[in-house]
Amino acid sequence: MTRVRRPGLRMVGAGLTPVEQGLGDGRPRPAAPPRPPPRLSKDARKEWFRLLPLLRHAALLQVDADVLGLLCEALATLNRASAEIQAGGFMVDTPNHYKIQSPWIPIRTRASKEVADLCDSLGMSPASRLRGEIEGKTPDDAFEAYLQRGRDLRQTRAKTSANPVPKK
Repeated sequence: MTRVRRPGLRMVGAGLTPVEQGLGDGRPRPAAPPRPPPRLSKDARKEWFRLLPLLRHAALLQVDADVLGLLCEALATLNRASAEIQAGGFMVDTPNHYKIQSPWIPIRTRASKEVADLCDSLGMSPASRLRGEIEGKTPDDAFEAYLQRGRDLRQTRAKTSANPVPKK
């Protein structure tokens, strides 16, 4: 039986992150990439296999397959709507010879909003990746920690001055 090497107290007390200590980041690691949901259309399935290699760093589990499937369907709809708009133009003729906006424009708009929301939930947008980095971040230097203590003290003083304690 081999002995598992664990970090010493010196490493843990040095303020190193779990990743720097070699402990991993605490997120579950999938054994295999998730399988595509069976309801995906042909175009959405193509998007699935296009996106899956790009998301290997995201540690997607099988429970994430539905969200990724929705993203693939939204991307397929967005691509189809864009192709229809390019082929037919922004305006189409009605049977009465009036020109109206193409019905594919609101479909494309709705699909692009869905894609943006789903990308954000899967950590695929720059803002969501940055948000994930900031949540676990601690002040790097003593001066930043000093400034943060001052901000915290100012906030607690503001709260207590808003609700003053009656004097006896």
